[in-house]
Amino acid sequence: MIGALRELVATLTALSRRGGDPNRRGQAYAVTLLTPVAPGETTRLKEALKELPTGERSPLAGVPHLHFGRWVVLDGLKTGWQGAPRWPTKLRSDYLLFTADLVVPRAAIPSLPGVFYADLVEHVPVSELWGRCFGYPEDPGELPGYLAKGRIDASLYFAGHEEATLAQIRHAVAVRDGLVAFVRRHQTTEPEELRADYVRDAAAWSS
Repeated sequence: MIGALRELVATLTALSRRGGDPNRRGQAYAVTLLTPVAPGETTRLKEALKELPTGERSPLAGVPHLHFGRWVVLDGLKTGWQGAPRWPTKLRSDYLLFTADLVVPRAAIPSLPGVFYADLVEHVPVSELWGRCFGYPEDPGELPGYLAKGRIDASLYFAGHEEATLAQIRHAVAVRDGLVAFVRRHQTTEPEELRADYVRDAAAWSS
């Protein structure tokens, strides 16, 4: 079973790399950064991540074209899975993992990932996060290049909506949320009133 799964993953990975950049699917683009954490800085890094605001106040909310992004601190490797090595590899240090999904117009894709690093530096408190990592530069002008050093290409990148723009995705989510809220509000509404409310609310969803 494990062998079959590995063969399937290998096949899908080979297919995903056909046609150029493995980090791109249509207008979707993946960025993965893995940076070693400096000794003794892991706890403070985790605290800094917990203090970041979420939702519309998140520093990531201002990054252009960003559909999704997150940080994870890797302080160990999971070994309790079937087929795990008998002598698992140990990490030489803890790592800060940052993953991002961008939805970028095709004309802007050639500027990636370089312009994205500059956008991160502009909108995210980089010094509070990557400042806890090895080799963090003193010169702010070197920060985009520093982030680039931790770049890892995607091995198997799946994008659910390769051609949708970020605005279209956000609109679709808003429509879904509006429909769910409508259903919850009208569990016992009479048919005529239900029809009238649906016509009114649906007009707002399609605008």
